[in-house]
Amino acid sequence: MSSSTWINNLSCSSPVVQSSGDTSIPLIFQWLRFIFLSPCPQRALLASVDLLFLLVLLGLAAQKLLSRFTSSGHSVSDINKPLNGNGNSRAHIRTSIWFKLSLIVPVLLALCYIVVSVLVFSQKSQLPNWKVLDGVFWLVHAVTQLVIAIVIIHEKRFQAVNHPLSLRIYWVANFVLVSLSMSSGIIRLAAQEHNLLFDDIVSAIAFTLSTVLFSVAIRGSTGITVTRHYESVMHESTKLHETLLGKSNVTGFATASIISKCFWLWMNPLLCKGYKSPLKIDDVPTLSPEHRAEKMSQLFESRWPKPHEKSNHPVRTTLLRCFLEGSFLHCVPCNPAALCHKLGMLIRCTLITSLYKKGLRLSCSARQAHGVGQIVNYMAVDAQQLSDMMLQLHSIWLMPLQVSVGLVLLYKALGSSAITALIGTLVAIVFAVYSNRRNNMFQRNVMINRDSRMKATNEMLNYIRVIKFQVWEDHFNKRIQNFRDSEFGWISKFLYSISGNTIVLWSAPLLVSALTFGTALLLGVPLDAGTVFTTTSIFKMLQEPIRAFPSSYDIIFTGNGISCEVGSLHAKQGNWWKSR
Repeated sequence: MSSSTWINNLSCSSPVVQSSGDTSIPLIFQWLRFIFLSPCPQRALLASVDLLFLLVLLGLAAQKLLSRFTSSGHSVSDINKPLNGNGNSRAHIRTSIWFKLSLIVPVLLALCYIVVSVLVFSQKSQLPNWKVLDGVFWLVHAVTQLVIAIVIIHEKRFQAVNHPLSLRIYWVANFVLVSLSMSSGIIRLAAQEHNLLFDDIVSAIAFTLSTVLFSVAIRGSTGITVTRHYESVMHESTKLHETLLGKSNVTGFATASIISKCFWLWMNPLLCKGYKSPLKIDDVPTLSPEHRAEKMSQLFESRWPKPHEKSNHPVRTTLLRCFLEGSFLHCVPCNPAALCHKLGMLIRCTLITSLYKKGLRLSCSARQAHGVGQIVNYMAVDAQQLSDMMLQLHSIWLMPLQVSVGLVLLYKALGSSAITALIGTLVAIVFAVYSNRRNNMFQRNVMINRDSRMKATNEMLNYIRVIKFQVWEDHFNKRIQNFRDSEFGWISKFLYSISGNTIVLWSAPLLVSALTFGTALLLGVPLDAGTVFTTTSIFKMLQEPIRAFPSSYDIIFTGNGISCEVGSLHAKQGNWWKSR
């Protein structure tokens, strides 16, 4: 039996034929190979596992629903009693990266399977029966993954510590079967059989994501941590939230539905009022409770690293804990630009509130290192720079992805000549990284000298009467002027370096394209009109990420330095939100 017979056979009937002689071992091997590596039996196995898992979940749900009606021995008070027995406590639920992965990966798999199912049903095939079976198979896969996502969401609702055993068994079995599908794709690729290339690509994607779920199944834990607080501790936070939500002029976004948010229907009352008469300051609604400074401050305090965690960058760690989850989960369905702008505003609000609280609780010795002017500079300048950094955040990971796709397209258009473009792009990226490290050093020195100048100016203003009495104006003027000259020198170096970096990176695409076309001519690649226009378009596509990468890199490094400086202020005298 040839390889192409069993690896590409779309029928569920085996082509194995019993031959004469003692061939029991080879025959069994051929049967196993057909069952586990042929497309139709693989789909039957995967669909059987999915349907069995759904039936088990349906049975468990029916059993729990039946137990509610049959539990007549419990009194009404027992039924109304909380399951945890702590009626006067509230649970603060925190989720780790494992919970997020176990929720995000099934959603991604469901979206992938839905797209594949739609493509299968919409394509024209010579085998209509196979088309229907294949489409239904991917649809069952999608439904199963959506059900798993719902189960994960309910785990957080019911504060489950471990995943159900049935779900873990399903993830392990699904990983084994997807690995077999991946193996079949590798065998077909080695045999140069491309009639199922699309299925092999989907299997590779599913194998990558199933590996994550397999790790979650082996680990077993949901990643949910429950911390209980009694009502006396949580009363202040609840009262604050109810007070903010009870205001009559709260924005309609706070209670808007998904449809209202999608079509901006919650803005209609304000627009109608502005159409009838000019708006006054009292007509402008306040922010929703979850976006106000009070709520952001409480969130920042609750996510601050504990003393036993020993974080070297507490501000950065706290900001990641506060906003990484929301920004990652909402970036896929939403507009990234609007999301980044909103995220930057929330970070700015949070930092200004925390800096103000810390400034009120600094001791006299701590004020010598961080004066009022420096704290005001943190609130006015550094917080705004961190807010602006969010707009450039996605360029860091988008640039390598865009460049990789462009180089692959360039290789298909010019063949081996694309190696020149690859080398030129790598040289430009290495130059950008080196120059940005140098710019980071210049920026750090600018910030140090700026803080020294502001500290000296603040000291002079605080003791201006003594300076006037002692006629020390010239001495302190020279001292402040020296700080300004040093700061100006570092600013000049920083701007000259940025200018040179910009010139080189803006001219790099032109130089790389010229070298690539020259290499193509030397290698004898035919440069017809279609090839030249296609290659020029690819180079235009590569220009923008290469040019934008240095500025994004600069902003990220600047934000890193700012977070370290703000963290050094918050590290003074332990927890900054507690009173002295």
